[in-house]
Amino acid sequence: MQRVPFDFPGEYRGLARHAGDWVDRSTGQVHQAAARLTFEFEQPDGTVASIDFPGSAFDKAKVPFDYAKLAKGDVVRLYGVTIVQDRSSDRDSYVQLLGCEMLAGKAGLKAAA
Repeated sequence: MQRVPFDFPGEYRGLARHAGDWVDRSTGQVHQAAARLTFEFEQPDGTVASIDFPGSAFDKAKVPFDYAKLAKGDVVRLYGVTIVQDRSSDRDSYVQLLGCEMLAGKAGLKAAA
């Protein structure tokens, strides 16, 4: 297993997916899934990429603001760790948000195509 830290300013772009339901295959129990929030960030080569985080990740990280009140264009410093499993499938790899903070101003990112 590899742990790769990340720390970057991301521009909030809106909801990637609204909240919904999912079923635990082992128990058949239905659970509520949190909405997913999309952020864009500029990579070192200048291209713009995006990443989604579930609202529950912000709850776990105990962020100092209400993420539900983010507006498109708000800039947030996102930091955490990416867990990459050496075995099995990519399904076992994930991104863990450890914290974030609001930044002043706009990111000025290039428009993603």
